Amino acid sequence: MDCKRSIEDVHLIIHTSSFAILVADKTVTHELVHLIRFLDSKRKGLLKSRSISKQRLAVPYEHLAEEEAATTAETLARISDEGSGSYYTYIDGDCRLMMFQDKQKLKGGLKGKRAQKAVVENWHELNIRHLDLGHGKAEKRASKSKRKR
Repeated sequence: MDCKRSIEDVHLIIHTSSFAILVADKTVTHELVHLIRFLDSKRKGLLKSRSISKQRLAVPYEHLAEEEAATTAETLARISDEGSGSYYTYIDGDCRLMMFQDKQKLKGGLKGKRAQKAVVENWHELNIRHLDLGHGKAEKRASKSKRKR
């Protein structure tokens, strides 16, 4: 896996009632985790989407790092094989090693509440919490977010 960002890292999922294109299982899992985080009203805190809209997933820039980091962590907890390291390229260091370390902590192959529990219990030890997309690190934003929506 090459950790450099390129146009090949951009994936598009198109879905209408008569047409669907699904790209890469890991990408689909990641995007579905975003959707689950948005739709599941029982989720709280780090596991809940930072969307500002009830009708569509709309995350403000200041919460984007937290949203992507938490979604990436839960995706790693859910998939059995090696994850996608695209967001790790925004963190200083060896992106492959950081992703591997996070995957080890999250176990992988987990489902449902077990995947969520792995993220919450390991969050402060995960490399992905250092994700910074220009508006602050995910770890700082997540620690400030004591929301109960």
